[in-house]
Amino acid sequence: MIARAGERERAINISMADTMMELDAATAVSKVAALGTYLANFQNENVRYQYTQLSRTLEKILSAAHTTPPSEIDKLFEPADQLFTRMNDDCVKTAKAAPL
Repeated sequence: MIARAGERERAINISMADTMMELDAATAVSKVAALGTYLANFQNENVRYQYTQLSRTLEKILSAAHTTPPSEIDKLFEPADQLFTRMNDDCVKTAKAAPL
């Protein structure tokens, strides 16, 4: 949403709707980072590092989204998607190994 708004209004002052979208996106990134920090505390150092990298990658995406054309947004998310997929696979593996 931020990328589309940035393309439409590149030469115009940021509107209230754009500001709200950016605030919502920043809040979502903060929530992912907080949850990642909580989950990482149960893991080893390598996994904690991956959670940190995911949070930092999402922050970079948020910063770049306003100037990224909508057609390039999927490419912008590729590094975060890869990190999340690896972490999700690890969570599934850990859950399957846990006693019931």
